[in-house]
Amino acid sequence: MRTRVSIAVALVSVTLLAWSGAVIAAIAAPVPAADRSLAPSEYIARGMPAHDRDWMSDDYERAAAVLKALAADDPATLPRRASSRSGLLFARMTSTRNLELLHTPGLDVQQRLGVAVPLFQELNEVLAVYVSASREDAVLDAELVDLLNLTLRATLDLVGIADAFFESLPRDDPKRKARLDGRDQMRAGMASIVDGSLTTLTEHGMYHSSELERLARGLQEVLPRLLPSLPPGARQEIPVRLERMISDEPDAAFRVHLQAIASALRARTGQSPPA
Repeated sequence: MRTRVSIAVALVSVTLLAWSGAVIAAIAAPVPAADRSLAPSEYIARGMPAHDRDWMSDDYERAAAVLKALAADDPATLPRRASSRSGLLFARMTSTRNLELLHTPGLDVQQRLGVAVPLFQELNEVLAVYVSASREDAVLDAELVDLLNLTLRATLDLVGIADAFFESLPRDDPKRKARLDGRDQMRAGMASIVDGSLTTLTEHGMYHSSELERLARGLQEVLPRLLPSLPPGARQEIPVRLERMISDEPDAAFRVHLQAIASALRARTGQSPPA
């Protein structure tokens, strides 16, 4: 189990590294990538899972392979949000219904974790394709926000299942220390996802304001529930960082969304607003 969790965390770290490089240089206004996406039937013919059913981890694995090949040839052929051609497939790829398998009745906590880790891993493979494909002059901000919001939801589910699994371990489990070390690695990886998400909220040159607002709403919902499972230092850092972001944010309208995240965190933790 430690190995599988470590693989997922390592993949998240690689994704975030690519993500940071992709958003470093800001431009005056985001330029959406051209939409040369395909019809669902064309994607299916290339090996993509069907869009009219729920996806599991192996479906995301197949999807990632197809997406990598498409992006290498022409990134504009990737499925797009709300596209008249590929919107249905992209909606399936980013649907929270795909996470419902993690809560299937009859699965014990170890089985749930065995489902959650590969699903999380393959979802990040898909996210990595879009991160690499988004460029200054051809941004995929709407798609990245959908994938990131789904990743945040999957992170919350994974942490909840993992915490339940570790709480179920007997004190005399011979693998207990190794498993707890794996949990600490996983929590550090989750903190990196939150860190990357907060950084994205400052990237006005690579994301339209409407997309940053959607990401902010996703964080407002997920972060207060995720924060207690993060490492102690991250739990202390994140509220402080949010207050600094609020102070530094030049867009008054967007500042309101940052304040809403901070307020949601205070409501969860019982902390008082800054003086």
